[in-house]
Amino acid sequence: MLSTLYYDYFRCNLKEYVGVDFPITAVIFYLTIGLILATFFIYVQNRTILYALKRLYKHKCLDEESAQTIEELHLTKHKFILHMLKGQSMLSHYVRRVPTRTEEDENTPVLLRKVDFRTDKFYLDENYFTRSKAIIDRGEEPISHPLLSSLCFLVVFLILFFTMPSILSLLF
Repeated sequence: MLSTLYYDYFRCNLKEYVGVDFPITAVIFYLTIGLILATFFIYVQNRTILYALKRLYKHKCLDEESAQTIEELHLTKHKFILHMLKGQSMLSHYVRRVPTRTEEDENTPVLLRKVDFRTDKFYLDENYFTRSKAIIDRGEEPISHPLLSSLCFLVVFLILFFTMPSILSLLF
């Protein structure tokens, strides 16, 4: 009984259909795990962006003259924020930097200069100010949103897990 159940539901190989010896339920399982991890990564990223925008708005960093360093904003311990400010991330759309000028940087364009978190100053971009203000006003997303999304992914996974082998056997 158990071996029949295992063969019917858990060992529906893709080799019969596409020539790959890999259980289709494993593909569904790994896609579900990837979706759940992506949901929580996006949740953490949105909270981090919100935190950085709140700090900049709280310190009134709204233009180049009022820009402040990372240390003045008390963000030196937040490695994820520092990583997001280095490259092209969602946070870099809302935040601009005022780089410090050195002799070797005179011929290098501003965007190609390395970020020096000790001396570079940061402020909210005026082009995205209304968007960043809307993000700040909206507040934090509750943890229930990614949890409910994960629960929905698990329900869909279980439905596919138990129905996909029989659907494929009907098709082929």
